[in-house]
Amino acid sequence: MVDLTEEEHMAILGSLKPVARQMETYGWETRLSELTEVQVLWLIETAVQEFREAMAEIAAKSEIPF
Repeated sequence: MVDLTEEEHMAILGSLKPVARQMETYGWETRLSELTEVQVLWLIETAVQEFREAMAEIAAKSEIPF
């Protein structure tokens, strides 16, 4: 497991909602292996994009140390 910063952890939590909404459309009982390549890629791309956006928001709120 990678040691996450507090900011990274917060960004991961922030990316869960969009991914969870899509998983609801697939069905929570659906195994990852049952999804199409396009569906899996959508989940991954959404998670990465949401993570990036959350990290950018966190960085924008941070104080500049100089």
